[in-house]
Amino acid sequence: MKTIALILMTAVLSLSSQAQEIPKNVQTNFEVHYPDAQEVQWEVTSKTYQVSFVEDQTQHIHWYSADGYLLKTQKSADASVLPEPVQQKIASTYEAYRIAQVTQQVAEGYVTYQLALAHAEAPTLAVQVSHDGRILEKLPLETALSSRQSF
Repeated sequence: MKTIALILMTAVLSLSSQAQEIPKNVQTNFEVHYPDAQEVQWEVTSKTYQVSFVEDQTQHIHWYSADGYLLKTQKSADASVLPEPVQQKIASTYEAYRIAQVTQQVAEGYVTYQLALAHAEAPTLAVQVSHDGRILEKLPLETALSSRQSF
């Protein structure tokens, strides 16, 4: 499941236009902080510069503003990194599900976790949880994928 999600994230990024230039200050900020990044791919949107890369065998996506400011980060993670309140909430609310994928997002200092929850007899769910265990959003995984959310 983790491999499928990473392939989907990479496919979405590779479909983007590579013809647009990345501002030097954005590239420099990225290169200074991630000199060992591999498989670097940029996507330009109307408001941000999105870079997908692999570092230490972990898939990352970062969003930068035009002035080089890091707006948001996202990375694949293992379920073991989930804070205790998140683990407790998932165990009590989705006891018949197992965590199939974890993505950690940080924006403006606020950490959230996007989880793919698998069930043997039900559709996989995409659930976004705050660091303190609050469920922020729940969607069928197919809906999350089709709306280009982080899964």
